[in-house]
Amino acid sequence: MQVREDVIRSVLLPLTDRSVLLPHSAMLDVLPERDITLVENAPDWVLGEVNWNNYSIPLVALDVAFGGEKVAKPRRSRIVIVTCLSKNIGYKYLAIRVTKAPRLVQFSEDALKQQDVGDLNSEYIRFYGELNHQLVIIPDMQKLESHIAAK
Repeated sequence: MQVREDVIRSVLLPLTDRSVLLPHSAMLDVLPERDITLVENAPDWVLGEVNWNNYSIPLVALDVAFGGEKVAKPRRSRIVIVTCLSKNIGYKYLAIRVTKAPRLVQFSEDALKQQDVGDLNSEYIRFYGELNHQLVIIPDMQKLESHIAAK
């Protein structure tokens, strides 16, 4: 079987009204939301810490990091565990709250149509636009990670 090199394999993480697009290889686990331990001196988009595989890891609400308002826990929320890119923040993993189950997608680079971020906080956004008529954000994970209070 021939592998197409122009195909990008990614995962869509559904937030409230848009989705985050990450490399498929970044996602380690998906699980139901669990007990959250509050963390002091953290940004408002860090909801606290959760335990996963004997690690305490920060749980983030990317909607809030992108400038949205903090909302109550979605009814069917899940946690997606991803590997941290930065090695010096004190965490190996990061948990992201999503509103539904993540979805695997494959696309070519020309399928992404960039748009203006509007009133969103562009500090944590690398790309904002459409993928197959769906609003997506590619976050600046290293910048997000650098603003989490390291242990």
